[in-house]
This record gives sequence, C-alpha cells and structure tokens, in this order.
Amino acid sequence: MIIETVSIHSFRDSFRAYNRTENFSYESLGALFEYLEDMSEDCDVPYELDVIGLCCEFSEIYLEDVSALYDLDEELSNDEALEWLQERTTVIETSSVGLVVISEF
Repeated sequence: MIIETVSIHSFRDSFRAYNRTENFSYESLGALFEYLEDMSEDCDVPYELDVIGLCCEFSEIYLEDVSALYDLDEELSNDEALEWLQERTTVIETSSVGLVVISEF
C-alpha cells in the first residue's frame, strides 16, 4: 500500500480531476479537508481519499434552504436550521455564512 499525503490544494484538484467541481464550493472543500484531516489525526488512522465516496456521503447546503429541502412545516432561522441539522447528522461549518457541509442522512 502506498499512502500519499495531500495538501488542501491537491485535495481540491482531485475533485476537478474527477469532474466533481459542481458538488462543492471552494469554501466547502476547504472545510471538508480540515474536517477529514482532524478526524484522521484524532483517530490516528490515515484517511484514504475517495472523491466519489465523499460526493455520495456529504453535500453542501445553505441553511436558508433547510426547511424546503426537508419539507418542514415551519420556516427556520439559520440558527434553528443549524441546530436542527446538528441533532440529525454531522455538520461542517464553512467560512461562508449560512453555507454548511452535511453528512447525508
């Protein structure tokens, strides 16, 4: 087995190489990279990059769209939407206000 350490730049380039640039914004890829890097360090287990798997496991959404996406009866504020998501799945906040990456549930 050969393990390659990737930088945030090569991480983003991997999504381009797989024609997956529509799945995540620049900010979301940065947040996802940091999340995976932290998780790998915390567990002391290297993470094997799987672009297609990440596209299936995670998605980016705007908090303002949560009510409509999940067919909720009431319109939620961004804070309420964030809390609603955090109770149900992994939420990775990005540097853009209101934009998050979530684990599919």
